[in-house]
Amino acid sequence: MNPPTPHTIAILMMPEYGGLNASFRLAHDLRQRGHRVVYGGPADFAAYVTQQGLAYHTFADDPLREPPEFAEEVARVDPIRRFRRRLDRTAAVLRSLTDALSRWFVELEPTVVLLDPVCWQYAGAALKRGLPIVALNPSMSSEIRAAIAPVTSGAAPVARIPALTGARNLALWARTLLGQGWEGWPREWTETAVMASAGFDPRGAIHAHGGRLAIGEYGYRLRGPELVLMPRAFEFPGVEAALPDRAYAGTSVWASRADSGFDWGQLAAGKRLAYCSVGTLFSVFPEARRLFHVAIEAFARRADWQLLVSAGDAAESGELGPLPANVVVARRVPQLAVLERAQLYITHAGAGAIREAIHGGVPMIALPLSMDNHGLAARVAFHGLGVRGSYRDVTAAQLGDLIDRVTATPGIAAAVRRMRDAARLEDERADGVALVERVAARRS
Repeated sequence: MNPPTPHTIAILMMPEYGGLNASFRLAHDLRQRGHRVVYGGPADFAAYVTQQGLAYHTFADDPLREPPEFAEEVARVDPIRRFRRRLDRTAAVLRSLTDALSRWFVELEPTVVLLDPVCWQYAGAALKRGLPIVALNPSMSSEIRAAIAPVTSGAAPVARIPALTGARNLALWARTLLGQGWEGWPREWTETAVMASAGFDPRGAIHAHGGRLAIGEYGYRLRGPELVLMPRAFEFPGVEAALPDRAYAGTSVWASRADSGFDWGQLAAGKRLAYCSVGTLFSVFPEARRLFHVAIEAFARRADWQLLVSAGDAAESGELGPLPANVVVARRVPQLAVLERAQLYITHAGAGAIREAIHGGVPMIALPLSMDNHGLAARVAFHGLGVRGSYRDVTAAQLGDLIDRVTATPGIAAAVRRMRDAARLEDERADGVALVERVAARRS
């Protein structure tokens, strides 16, 4: 690349670790090109982002966290009034947050905003100031297109029959949007309309300043240039032609990420290492802990393996019971370092898990739990990077069969190496940096 004109770049991600981790490599690559990069968000994540050597501006608390006194107050009213009271409060909080965001843009003077597509409500503040936006997609979610199934569906292309794939995908989109019931698209549409009546109209602000919205798996999403923080090689064939505004950033793994400490002396030398984790879902979905019990039982019968489980607070509660000699359970582990050593990854198929397994060249047993896990597990199986199973039904014996399939199939190891090499080439090519610089240049 030629030396760029220096830009100031604002990054706004959904406040959760997975999306933030996915953005760190891009942020550092942009800094190395001479750009100023500043994250914005709630105070909860300021320390974590600055620990990565990146700037962070705190402009609000988590807007979705209800004060205890408010929760107690609305619990005493009927459901309809409770719904309206909560939306009125949300509208007021988001309006205040949008005002704070606008003031930050005045102070920061960015030339481009990188925005998580699920945070589309904040796009109006950027568009009002004429700031171009690149959607930073940490998964493989998309808007409705016949060429791609919803990432929540777990469907792969139908070989050699594009028309059948398209018809099937449209049916899956209809089932996804209708099957969510009230908690999905109808609720978001209703909440957005009610909040507009309370003085916060993000759809109107976006349309008034030239923005466009589409509909995807999680409701509204901003249309325009989009950077997927996943490897292009991991995508299904045919998707790029259907989504021409979409680019891919490779594994998006920042190998120097500050991470948890770990006592490596707990692991026995000379044994193959298997790693089991469900990311942060053990706190969101308590039933995710079931996988820990299944994995521990499966590896108790495999003395030639060492199993390392990242179990969150389950590691300290004693609920996993007496452990076999070849099993180590920890609250948190330095996942990138673990995957450099592991020969197998048992995962819920979250986006961060997939990225880091590809970067480390580790075969996977993908047991999807929820949301985009299903579509990402389908891509694992489609590209031969491991096997896919059923999290809710898997037993220790079935997991043992999946372990045997992965380790006894030479083609899986070869496919994993090819994907790792292709994805790392994408990292080096830095298509994401090029896209951000092109969009920023429109403002210059």
